Amino acid sequence: MSILLNDGSKNPRLRIYLNLANLDGLREDSLWNRTGGKSRDEKLAADGFEGVQICDDAPPAVDSTLPYCGLGRINAPVEADALFAKRKDRGDQCITLHVGWGIEDDSEVDRLVESVLKASDRHKLLAFIETHRATITQDIWRTVQIANRFPEVRFNGDFSHYYCGQEMVYGDWTAKLDFMQPIFDRIGFMHGRIASPGCMQVPVGPDVSRKPVQAHGAI
Repeated sequence: MSILLNDGSKNPRLRIYLNLANLDGLREDSLWNRTGGKSRDEKLAADGFEGVQICDDAPPAVDSTLPYCGLGRINAPVEADALFAKRKDRGDQCITLHVGWGIEDDSEVDRLVESVLKASDRHKLLAFIETHRATITQDIWRTVQIANRFPEVRFNGDFSHYYCGQEMVYGDWTAKLDFMQPIFDRIGFMHGRIASPGCMQVPVGPDVSRKPVQAHGAI
């Protein structure tokens, strides 16, 4: 998936990063030559990527030449500070987060969000809570309520989860987008993923100029 990162300046632009999980488990005949470190970054830069997202706790290669950000999961408020400290020490520009499991009541949700905001401020590290299934933001209505209660919260938008999981093509499309405006207003990071109403991630074939094959519904 591509990553679009708002640089936060007075004249912001979207910067394209690559989540390094995209390079895992590729077929032997893949065009990717399985290089790492400086060679990997040079190839990614030549392809137009401006940075990478590291998907685990591993330190970046010492010869890495591209900017990088991280990700993580916070299941309980007590976990937030340690995760932020680790990512800050590694030199991440920012982090995206899966928060909770989606079964929390509102008071538990608030404590989780508060822990993220406090840790972000303490460690001076930007954080974006991802709109992802099996998290506190898996539901559009609840995510809007989080935005209303915590205007300072920022989100990483992976809208495939809403498009597929909440069957967004049913009903009034415009009304749904209007309702989601508080979410859109707080997006500073995006994960690019193609979904259909019945498939969270529709595969893209070798010919990237062609529309992806429909999977269990129109795209």
